[in-house]
Amino acid sequence: MKKSNTNINIFKNKKLKVFIAFLVLSILFWFLSKLSKEYTHTISFKTNYINIANDKILQNTPQNKIDLTLKSYGFSFLSYKLHRPKLNIDLKNIQKLKNSRYYCLLNKQFSNLQSQISRETSIVAINPDTLFFELGILKSKKVKVEPILKLTFKKGFYLTDEIVTEPKFITIIGSEKQIDSITKVESKEVTLDAIFKNFKKTIKLKKANHVKYSTDKLKIIGKVEKFTEGKLKLDFNLINVNDSIKVSTFIKNVTITYKVSLKNFDNVLKKDFKVICDFSKTQKEKLSYLQPEFIAKSPLVSDVKISPKRIEYLIKK
Repeated sequence: MKKSNTNINIFKNKKLKVFIAFLVLSILFWFLSKLSKEYTHTISFKTNYINIANDKILQNTPQNKIDLTLKSYGFSFLSYKLHRPKLNIDLKNIQKLKNSRYYCLLNKQFSNLQSQISRETSIVAINPDTLFFELGILKSKKVKVEPILKLTFKKGFYLTDEIVTEPKFITIIGSEKQIDSITKVESKEVTLDAIFKNFKKTIKLKKANHVKYSTDKLKIIGKVEKFTEGKLKLDFNLINVNDSIKVSTFIKNVTITYKVSLKNFDNVLKKDFKVICDFSKTQKEKLSYLQPEFIAKSPLVSDVKISPKRIEYLIKK
Protein backbone atom coordinates (compact mmCIF):
# COMPACT_ATOMS: atom_id res chain seq x y z
CA MET A 1 0.00 0.00 0.00
CA LYS A 2 2.80 2.36 0.91
CA LYS A 3 4.55 1.61 -2.35
CA SER A 4 1.40 2.47 -4.33
CA ASN A 5 1.06 5.86 -2.57
CA THR A 6 4.72 6.63 -3.29
CA ASN A 7 4.21 5.93 -7.00
CA ILE A 8 1.16 8.20 -7.10
CA ASN A 9 3.14 11.06 -5.47
CA ILE A 10 6.01 10.67 -7.92
CA PHE A 11 3.55 10.69 -10.80
CA LYS A 12 1.86 13.85 -9.47
CA ASN A 13 5.25 15.59 -9.04
CA LYS A 14 6.21 14.71 -12.62
CA LYS A 15 2.91 16.10 -13.92
CA LEU A 16 3.41 19.31 -11.90
CA LYS A 17 6.96 19.78 -13.24
CA VAL A 18 5.79 19.21 -16.80
CA PHE A 19 2.94 21.71 -16.29
CA ILE A 20 5.32 24.36 -14.90
CA ALA A 21 7.76 23.78 -17.75
CA PHE A 22 4.99 24.21 -20.35
CA LEU A 23 3.72 27.31 -18.52
CA VAL A 24 7.20 28.90 -18.50
CA LEU A 25 7.67 28.08 -22.18
CA SER A 26 4.26 29.53 -23.01
CA ILE A 27 5.05 32.77 -21.19
CA LEU A 28 8.45 32.91 -22.85
CA PHE A 29 6.99 32.42 -26.33
CA TRP A 30 4.28 35.00 -25.60
CA PHE A 31 6.91 37.47 -24.38
CA LEU A 32 9.13 36.85 -27.43
CA SER A 33 6.11 37.23 -29.66
CA LYS A 34 5.32 40.61 -28.11
CA LEU A 35 8.95 41.79 -28.36
CA SER A 36 9.12 40.84 -32.02
CA LYS A 37 6.17 43.08 -32.90
CA GLU A 38 6.52 46.70 -34.02
CA TYR A 39 5.36 49.55 -31.75
CA THR A 40 5.31 53.34 -31.65
CA HIS A 41 6.27 54.82 -28.32
CA THR A 42 7.69 58.09 -26.87
CA ILE A 43 10.90 57.97 -24.80
CA SER A 44 12.78 60.78 -23.01
CA PHE A 45 16.53 61.01 -23.70
CA LYS A 46 19.06 63.10 -21.79
CA THR A 47 21.00 65.60 -23.89
CA ASN A 48 24.65 66.50 -24.29
CA TYR A 49 25.65 69.66 -26.17
CA ILE A 50 28.71 69.58 -28.45
CA ASN A 51 30.60 71.79 -30.90
CA ILE A 52 30.02 75.12 -29.15
CA ALA A 53 32.14 77.80 -30.85
CA ASN A 54 35.55 78.25 -29.20
CA ASP A 55 34.86 81.90 -28.37
CA LYS A 56 31.41 81.20 -26.88
CA ILE A 57 30.11 79.67 -23.65
CA LEU A 58 26.67 78.70 -22.37
CA GLN A 59 25.32 81.30 -19.94
CA ASN A 60 22.29 79.27 -18.89
CA THR A 61 21.51 75.62 -18.23
CA PRO A 62 19.90 74.37 -21.45
CA GLN A 63 17.14 71.79 -21.64
CA ASN A 64 18.56 68.53 -20.33
CA LYS A 65 16.24 66.14 -22.16
CA ILE A 66 14.18 65.76 -25.32
CA ASP A 67 11.33 63.37 -26.16
CA LEU A 68 11.61 61.16 -29.23
CA THR A 69 8.59 59.32 -30.58
CA LEU A 70 10.07 56.13 -31.99
CA LYS A 71 8.86 53.29 -34.18
CA SER A 72 10.65 50.03 -33.50
CA TYR A 73 10.43 46.44 -32.31
CA GLY A 74 9.77 45.51 -28.71
CA PHE A 75 13.37 44.29 -28.33
CA SER A 76 14.64 47.82 -29.07
CA PHE A 77 12.24 49.46 -26.63
CA LEU A 78 13.32 46.98 -23.94
CA SER A 79 16.93 47.99 -24.65
CA TYR A 80 16.05 51.70 -24.28
CA LYS A 81 14.33 50.99 -20.97
CA LEU A 82 17.47 49.29 -19.67
CA HIS A 83 19.95 51.77 -21.11
CA ARG A 84 19.18 55.15 -22.63
CA PRO A 85 22.18 56.79 -24.31
CA LYS A 86 22.71 60.54 -24.01
CA LEU A 87 21.98 62.22 -27.32
CA ASN A 88 24.56 64.69 -28.65
CA ILE A 89 23.01 67.94 -29.88
CA ASP A 90 25.33 69.66 -32.35
CA LEU A 91 25.50 73.44 -31.81
CA LYS A 92 27.86 74.17 -34.67
CA ASN A 93 25.24 75.81 -36.90
CA ILE A 94 22.80 77.30 -34.41
CA GLN A 95 21.00 80.51 -35.37
CA LYS A 96 21.13 83.87 -33.60
CA LEU A 97 17.84 85.22 -32.33
CA LYS A 98 18.69 88.46 -30.51
CA ASN A 99 21.66 89.71 -28.48
CA SER A 100 22.99 86.59 -26.72
CA ARG A 101 19.91 84.44 -27.53
CA TYR A 102 20.28 81.55 -30.02
CA TYR A 103 18.07 78.71 -31.19
CA CYS A 104 18.47 75.26 -32.71
CA LEU A 105 15.85 73.52 -34.92
CA LEU A 106 15.85 69.86 -33.98
CA ASN A 107 14.31 68.80 -37.30
CA LYS A 108 17.61 69.86 -38.86
CA GLN A 109 19.33 67.50 -36.44
CA PHE A 110 17.22 64.58 -37.63
CA SER A 111 19.99 62.57 -39.30
CA ASN A 112 22.36 63.31 -36.40
CA LEU A 113 19.83 61.97 -33.87
CA GLN A 114 18.87 59.01 -36.05
CA SER A 115 22.52 57.93 -36.27
CA GLN A 116 22.74 57.76 -32.45
CA ILE A 117 19.94 55.22 -31.97
CA SER A 118 19.39 51.63 -33.12
CA ARG A 119 19.23 50.88 -36.86
CA GLU A 120 15.95 49.03 -36.30
CA THR A 121 14.45 52.21 -34.84
CA SER A 122 13.10 55.18 -36.76
CA ILE A 123 12.27 58.60 -35.36
CA VAL A 124 8.63 59.62 -35.88
CA ALA A 125 8.61 62.93 -33.99
CA ILE A 126 10.85 65.17 -31.88
CA ASN A 127 9.63 67.25 -28.96
CA PRO A 128 10.34 70.09 -28.50
CA ASP A 129 11.06 71.02 -32.07
CA THR A 130 13.24 74.01 -31.06
CA LEU A 131 15.85 74.51 -28.33
CA PHE A 132 16.88 77.94 -27.05
CA PHE A 133 20.27 78.95 -25.64
CA GLU A 134 21.98 81.95 -24.14
CA LEU A 135 25.59 82.21 -25.29
CA GLY A 136 28.15 84.69 -24.04
CA ILE A 137 31.52 85.78 -25.40
CA LEU A 138 34.28 83.82 -23.71
CA LYS A 139 36.60 85.89 -21.48
CA SER A 140 39.28 85.12 -18.91
CA LYS A 141 40.86 86.95 -15.98
CA LYS A 142 42.99 86.33 -12.90
CA VAL A 143 41.39 86.49 -9.47
CA LYS A 144 42.67 86.01 -5.95
CA VAL A 145 42.03 82.73 -4.13
CA GLU A 146 40.81 82.93 -0.54
CA PRO A 147 40.71 79.93 1.83
CA ILE A 148 37.75 79.75 4.24
CA LEU A 149 39.21 78.22 7.39
CA LYS A 150 38.11 77.59 10.96
CA LEU A 151 41.26 76.96 12.99
CA THR A 152 41.62 76.12 16.67
CA PHE A 153 44.96 75.48 18.36
CA LYS A 154 46.13 73.54 21.38
CA LYS A 155 46.86 75.83 24.29
CA GLY A 156 50.10 77.72 23.75
CA PHE A 157 50.36 76.93 20.02
CA TYR A 158 49.87 79.54 17.29
CA LEU A 159 50.70 80.31 13.65
CA THR A 160 54.17 81.80 13.23
CA ASP A 161 53.15 83.60 10.04
CA GLU A 162 50.26 84.06 7.63
CA ILE A 163 48.98 80.91 5.98
CA VAL A 164 50.59 80.33 2.58
CA THR A 165 48.20 79.53 -0.29
CA GLU A 166 49.27 77.83 -3.53
CA PRO A 167 48.28 79.20 -5.96
CA LYS A 168 47.55 82.73 -4.77
CA PHE A 169 45.69 83.51 -8.01
CA ILE A 170 43.83 81.39 -10.57
CA THR A 171 42.50 82.09 -14.06
CA ILE A 172 38.74 81.92 -14.49
CA ILE A 173 37.11 81.50 -17.90
CA GLY A 174 33.50 82.30 -18.69
CA SER A 175 31.19 84.77 -20.34
CA GLU A 176 31.93 88.43 -19.80
CA LYS A 177 28.60 88.79 -18.00
CA GLN A 178 29.45 86.00 -15.56
CA ILE A 179 33.06 86.73 -14.68
CA ASP A 180 32.86 90.54 -14.46
CA SER A 181 31.21 90.27 -11.05
CA ILE A 182 33.73 87.73 -9.68
CA THR A 183 36.53 89.43 -7.71
CA LYS A 184 37.78 86.38 -5.81
CA VAL A 185 37.27 82.63 -5.54
CA GLU A 186 36.71 81.12 -2.11
CA SER A 187 37.46 77.60 -0.98
CA LYS A 188 34.96 75.30 0.61
CA GLU A 189 34.98 75.75 4.39
CA VAL A 190 37.58 73.62 6.19
CA THR A 191 37.78 73.08 9.95
CA LEU A 192 41.04 72.08 11.68
CA ASP A 193 40.93 71.47 15.45
CA ALA A 194 43.55 71.24 18.22
CA ILE A 195 46.46 72.16 15.91
CA PHE A 196 49.93 71.79 17.45
CA LYS A 197 52.24 71.26 14.46
CA ASN A 198 52.83 72.46 10.89
CA PHE A 199 50.07 71.50 8.49
CA LYS A 200 49.61 71.15 4.75
CA LYS A 201 46.23 70.44 3.18
CA THR A 202 44.65 70.46 -0.27
CA ILE A 203 41.11 71.81 -0.36
CA LYS A 204 38.44 72.24 -3.04
CA LEU A 205 37.34 75.59 -4.44
CA LYS A 206 33.69 76.63 -4.60
CA LYS A 207 32.51 76.37 -8.20
CA ALA A 208 30.51 79.01 -10.06
CA ASN A 209 27.98 77.91 -12.68
CA HIS A 210 29.25 77.95 -16.26
CA VAL A 211 32.69 79.24 -15.22
CA LYS A 212 35.88 77.21 -15.73
CA TYR A 213 38.87 77.41 -13.37
CA SER A 214 42.52 76.87 -14.24
CA THR A 215 42.50 74.60 -11.15
CA ASP A 216 39.74 73.59 -8.74
CA LYS A 217 42.13 72.87 -5.86
CA LEU A 218 44.02 75.01 -3.38
CA LYS A 219 46.94 74.03 -1.16
CA ILE A 220 47.25 75.67 2.25
CA ILE A 221 50.45 75.58 4.32
CA GLY A 222 50.63 76.70 7.93
CA LYS A 223 53.65 76.90 10.24
CA VAL A 224 52.84 76.33 13.90
CA GLU A 225 55.04 76.67 16.99
CA LYS A 226 54.79 76.72 20.75
CA PHE A 227 54.36 80.31 21.94
CA THR A 228 54.88 82.05 25.24
CA GLU A 229 54.12 85.54 26.52
CA GLY A 230 56.77 88.25 26.74
CA LYS A 231 56.73 91.58 28.55
CA LEU A 232 58.85 94.74 28.22
CA LYS A 233 58.87 98.23 29.71
CA LEU A 234 59.40 100.93 27.09
CA ASP A 235 59.86 104.69 27.13
CA PHE A 236 57.57 106.60 24.80
CA ASN A 237 58.15 109.78 22.79
CA LEU A 238 55.73 112.70 22.87
CA ILE A 239 55.46 114.29 19.41
CA ASN A 240 53.77 117.28 17.76
CA VAL A 241 53.79 119.49 20.85
CA ASN A 242 53.49 123.26 20.26
CA ASP A 243 56.64 125.16 21.26
CA SER A 244 54.57 127.61 23.29
CA ILE A 245 53.48 124.99 25.79
CA LYS A 246 55.05 122.29 27.88
CA VAL A 247 53.34 118.95 28.33
CA SER A 248 54.15 116.84 31.34
CA THR A 249 52.96 113.20 31.62
CA PHE A 250 52.22 111.39 34.86
CA ILE A 251 54.20 108.33 33.70
CA LYS A 252 57.34 108.06 31.56
CA ASN A 253 57.01 104.56 30.17
CA VAL A 254 54.49 101.87 29.18
CA THR A 255 54.40 98.09 29.46
CA ILE A 256 53.97 95.99 26.35
CA THR A 257 52.94 92.33 26.27
CA TYR A 258 53.22 90.06 23.27
CA LYS A 259 53.25 86.46 22.08
CA VAL A 260 56.49 85.00 20.74
CA SER A 261 57.66 81.52 19.78
CA LEU A 262 59.94 79.84 22.30
CA LYS A 263 62.85 79.75 19.88
CA ASN A 264 62.65 83.53 19.29
CA PHE A 265 62.03 84.58 22.89
CA ASP A 266 65.61 85.81 23.46
CA ASN A 267 65.73 87.55 20.07
CA VAL A 268 63.01 90.08 20.94
CA LEU A 269 64.77 93.34 21.93
CA LYS A 270 63.60 96.73 23.24
CA LYS A 271 65.15 98.52 20.28
CA ASP A 272 62.76 96.71 17.93
CA PHE A 273 59.81 98.68 19.35
CA LYS A 274 58.98 102.38 19.21
CA VAL A 275 56.00 103.93 21.00
CA ILE A 276 54.78 107.51 20.57
CA CYS A 277 52.01 109.73 21.88
CA ASP A 278 50.80 112.21 19.26
CA PHE A 279 49.70 115.38 21.06
CA SER A 280 48.15 116.86 17.90
CA LYS A 281 45.84 113.84 17.67
CA THR A 282 44.74 114.39 21.28
CA GLN A 283 43.96 118.04 20.52
CA LYS A 284 42.18 117.27 17.25
CA GLU A 285 39.92 114.70 18.87
CA LYS A 286 39.53 116.86 22.00
CA LEU A 287 40.69 114.10 24.34
CA SER A 288 41.68 114.60 27.96
CA TYR A 289 44.43 112.00 27.69
CA LEU A 290 47.23 110.80 25.40
CA GLN A 291 46.99 107.57 23.39
CA PRO A 292 50.19 105.51 23.11
CA GLU A 293 50.68 103.74 19.77
CA PHE A 294 53.35 101.75 17.97
CA ILE A 295 55.33 103.10 15.05
CA ALA A 296 57.64 100.05 15.05
CA LYS A 297 57.33 96.46 16.29
CA SER A 298 59.56 93.41 16.29
CA PRO A 299 58.65 91.15 13.34
CA LEU A 300 59.00 88.16 15.65
CA VAL A 301 55.98 88.93 17.84
CA SER A 302 52.20 88.90 17.53
CA ASP A 303 49.19 90.01 19.53
CA VAL A 304 51.07 93.02 20.91
CA LYS A 305 49.31 95.15 23.52
CA ILE A 306 50.18 98.42 25.32
CA SER A 307 49.32 99.18 28.91
CA PRO A 308 48.02 101.64 29.92
CA LYS A 309 45.96 102.66 26.89
CA ARG A 310 45.47 106.17 28.26
CA ILE A 311 48.16 108.45 29.67
CA GLU A 312 47.18 111.44 31.76
CA TYR A 313 49.04 114.71 31.21
CA LEU A 314 49.35 118.32 32.36
CA ILE A 315 49.96 121.43 30.28
CA LYS A 316 52.36 124.09 31.54
CA LYS A 317 52.32 127.41 29.66
